[in-house]
Amino acid sequence: MSESEREFKELLAEIAAGSETAARKFLDDYGGYVITVIRRRLHQRLRSKFDSQDFLQDVWASFFRAPPGPEVFTDIRDLLRYLARLAVIKVHDTARKRLVCERHNVNRERSLDGSAKAVVEIMPGSDPTPSEAFVVNHDFETGKEGLPFRMTVRLMRLGYNQEEIAAFLKVSVRQVQRYVRILRQRASS
Repeated sequence: MSESEREFKELLAEIAAGSETAARKFLDDYGGYVITVIRRRLHQRLRSKFDSQDFLQDVWASFFRAPPGPEVFTDIRDLLRYLARLAVIKVHDTARKRLVCERHNVNRERSLDGSAKAVVEIMPGSDPTPSEAFVVNHDFETGKEGLPFRMTVRLMRLGYNQEEIAAFLKVSVRQVQRYVRILRQRASS
């Protein structure tokens, strides 16, 4: 048995016995390796949601909850494979929950700085444009149209929908839709 293997076995024996000093040395020696595994396995979209240190703490909690004795690992490589497997399991469990669960699905998220920004800028608002509002107000104030048309405009300004306006004016919904279409045509010309 080489010197490094003997030290490795002694370190694991001290950890199993509950030595804090040995545990701290173990964390210092193998923490960098585990954090590297975690960062390689963490999905790109989850990196903004989770800190790799959280996964590292999960790995250490699992390892130190019931630390394996020195006889479990034949050499340092076995320990490293064991720690890497723990890290991969922790990351994959969280990723599976986050990527599949509809409530927290990061695949549904869109950045306003990215691709969704163009869609938001293109989408028309429900409010009338300033030119539409001007034409409607002008026609209403000058009395260019008949009473049902002016009442439609007034009720629209108050926030009534087309069905409510039609019921109030005792006209068909199609007539109200025609008034709205006329208003939009005038506003756009």
